[in-house]
Amino acid sequence: MVMLSQDLHGTLLGLRSVPGQITAIILAAGRSTRFGDLHKALPEPQGAGLLGRAVKVFEPLGLRRLIVVTGFREEEVTGEALNFGLLTVHNDDFDLGMFSSVQTGLRGAGPGSAVLILPVDGAFVHSQTVLALISLWRFMPASERDEAVVFPVYGGQTGHPPLLGQKVRKKIINADRTNLRDALAALMPTRLAEAFVNGLAPEEPPETGPFRFLSRPDEGLLTDIDTPEDFVQAQERKIVLEDWPKAEDLWTLLELVDPGPWVKRHSLAVARGALRLGLALNEVCPKGDVCPEFGFLGGLIHDVDRSSKNHEIKAKDRLTALGWPELATIVGEHKDLTWPIEQDKWRQPVLYGAMCLYLADKFFMENNPVTLEERFGVKINSFKADEKAVRKAKARLNIAQGTENWFRQKLRQEPLSVLTRPSNSPLEELADCLEKLIGL
Repeated sequence: MVMLSQDLHGTLLGLRSVPGQITAIILAAGRSTRFGDLHKALPEPQGAGLLGRAVKVFEPLGLRRLIVVTGFREEEVTGEALNFGLLTVHNDDFDLGMFSSVQTGLRGAGPGSAVLILPVDGAFVHSQTVLALISLWRFMPASERDEAVVFPVYGGQTGHPPLLGQKVRKKIINADRTNLRDALAALMPTRLAEAFVNGLAPEEPPETGPFRFLSRPDEGLLTDIDTPEDFVQAQERKIVLEDWPKAEDLWTLLELVDPGPWVKRHSLAVARGALRLGLALNEVCPKGDVCPEFGFLGGLIHDVDRSSKNHEIKAKDRLTALGWPELATIVGEHKDLTWPIEQDKWRQPVLYGAMCLYLADKFFMENNPVTLEERFGVKINSFKADEKAVRKAKARLNIAQGTENWFRQKLRQEPLSVLTRPSNSPLEELADCLEKLIGL
């Protein structure tokens, strides 16, 4: 079943444009004393390569600002950070403990930035969990966002990385404490702080207010690599994740990568069209064969990498890294659907989701519905001097027309009229609200 917001109406009311960027701070200043002569941040044979692994946590999310806090073996850790194109800040007082590195990283984050704080030995948290944290924060009311403290939770225990609003960041920089947990607990109401200082989420986590605890199926958020044995165990742990994202998470991802407002408008138009085709298809197909939300989710994110060459492949790789292989498959087919369909290679709802997304994408130029002949005619006319390009465009038009005819026969109505006719799905309301955010 597709994961959608449990309180969609509340989410809609809380939608706001979110200015400013998010900075991810990776703490890699410690001595790694229990790792022997190795440094766990560095790649083998010097260590476990946890800095590179931490970078991969943030890579699929489109975060542009990552800062590494260095300390022990500064030159080597800085060199490794530069291999990934990362900024570094050095903590001269790293022997005072991790909190001194937290404060150093927060000072280096710059003004107007919310922050994620990840110890390098917490690099087994999954990207999907971090995206969910950011999404929860972005959809919080503006009055709460700057004061936000958001922690991921597994099995009732809080883990890494926490997300701190910009005003909290300033308070932590000046806090006279010895660790981050105590500094954050001092900001919390007593009922939350009592559990939090012991590493636990409250039994009844608040659903409003600046302090949030997000339960995730990701055991990796509790990982703490102190010894080589810890590293081996973490590698052997089976990863359990959510199979499908929430629509809000995909919109957050689109905003983080930020392909531009016209891409966002097009994505919403295609998402609506794919949803409507899926709903119509669901009326004529056996029960369980169609999940209309699949096409909607694919539409939201299909052009996330629109500015890149082979953007559908890059988007597919991004979604695969985030742990959504079936959504990745749907998005990977949106540019050129394999035709005729090899149905034995697909799970039926995924196949129909891909077909709905593909055809909806071909029926829209930006957010304006057009016929297939109009859509491909523009390209064919622009390629007049290039016979090879014209043949390729005409071949793509034939595939699109074949898909259109399949839908026409299945639905017994014109597909273009279906995808331009609003439905009563709550996802339509979500799309309307998201559209209002574009350009704000």
